[in-house]
Amino acid sequence: MQDAGFGGDSHRDLLWSMVFLSCVNTVSNLTGAIMNKTYGRRQLMMIFCIPMGISLIILVGAMLKNQISP
Repeated sequence: MQDAGFGGDSHRDLLWSMVFLSCVNTVSNLTGAIMNKTYGRRQLMMIFCIPMGISLIILVGAMLKNQISP
């Protein structure tokens, strides 16, 4: 997790980062499973392609900023 840029220098910060990410992952999976029954896989994929693309662009920007700045 620390190599990925999450958490601070202490192990406690890394642990809380992992707990937070696991909770977000669990909630997202449960939400997706419920919405899948309502909308279907294809329509969900079409709806969520835009937010996924935006988040990937933000992630790339953050990584580039981290590499460029000393």
